[in-house]
Amino acid sequence: MTLHLNGHDGSLVVDDQAGHDLGPPSIYVENAATGARLNGKVASAKPISDGANATFRVQFPSTVSEHDIGLVVLSFGGLNYGAMAPG
Repeated sequence: MTLHLNGHDGSLVVDDQAGHDLGPPSIYVENAATGARLNGKVASAKPISDGANATFRVQFPSTVSEHDIGLVVLSFGGLNYGAMAPG
């Protein structure tokens, strides 16, 4: 999974190597300074077949800046698949 952001808009690239189909993606970030949860919108979110690649447009509230993100949490079909910190 790769998240590319330009301000509060971007793209989510998924390469499903889970060994099974994934449900539709959803995403949120936590603000590094406040810990506030800010939900993102994944446009045209749909399931991803095992072994397939998919790219989705994502949008966060305008208050989100790529520089303020402390944590990114990704779910597929409502199941949390992990969190990562910007690098």
